[in-house]
Amino acid sequence: MASNQFKEALTKKISANKKDDSVPGLTEKKREMSIIDLIKKQQPAFKMALGKAMEPERFTRIAMTIVRQSPELMISTPASLLGALMQSAQLGLEPNTLGKSYIIPRRNKGVWEANFQIGYKGLLELFYNSSQAQSVMTEAVYENDDFEYELGLEPKLKHIPALSDRGDIIFYYAVARMKNGAYAFKVMSVDDIKAHAVKHSKAYASNNSPWVNHFDAMAKKTVLIQVLKTLPLSTRLNNQIEQDNTIKHYDKNLNSMEEAVDVTDFSSVEISEGADELSGTDENEIHASVSRAVNQEMFNPETGEFFTGYTQ
Repeated sequence: MASNQFKEALTKKISANKKDDSVPGLTEKKREMSIIDLIKKQQPAFKMALGKAMEPERFTRIAMTIVRQSPELMISTPASLLGALMQSAQLGLEPNTLGKSYIIPRRNKGVWEANFQIGYKGLLELFYNSSQAQSVMTEAVYENDDFEYELGLEPKLKHIPALSDRGDIIFYYAVARMKNGAYAFKVMSVDDIKAHAVKHSKAYASNNSPWVNHFDAMAKKTVLIQVLKTLPLSTRLNNQIEQDNTIKHYDKNLNSMEEAVDVTDFSSVEISEGADELSGTDENEIHASVSRAVNQEMFNPETGEFFTGYTQ
């Protein structure tokens, strides 16, 4: 979460731009529009995407709260923000509240965009929603536990937790079983998981990274994904898992966000760091980002839909 200093600075920027009559195309009608209005106008689309998973009114309220609490999301590209929200809705995962999914602001190719991530609990829910799933479990192993595992032709996994003074966590493992009898387990040391996080997450060392604030859940999610990759999952579940950690732009012409291209530039993506991020941002880029959020020049103010052919 950005610091108060960052929020205050960004609020002043947005306020100043709202009053700036020099911004080309800044009409009174466009000035009244905001990213919150855009989210409200997308409620019918959220309703169709959610099905019976959640009331669209609740989802819309949560979406507005997420944006209000993050000044970086407020100036993120609306296409990426709606894309992340639609991914969450189509998967039936409530964002940013129950550990099911997260919408995180990131700098991508020099601009703020919304990144969608499936949470550990969301991954469990998607697995159990599959008609093929029987059971799944993830556990942490502490240094004083009785723990053994073997690979090869006769794999074995044994874990008896210590009754007290378990010590530090040294391993994480996941076990998944399918109704057809297939099963698999995966064991990763804490060092293995940290190495995986450093390799696959540009935001690993950030103070706002879920790896810093929710390491246990992220570790369990990591080992769970690794074991699911070894099982004969349905195409649907595989496609759902592939939505994790992506930046996708909403397009009303697509049947599903699964069809949208991940536009993440992994060589440049950065997670929000708060006040220092604003101070290091080019003035013109801030102005352009705020203008996008305030003016909403890329969508129809009557319908809340994007103009055909919109590009970043």
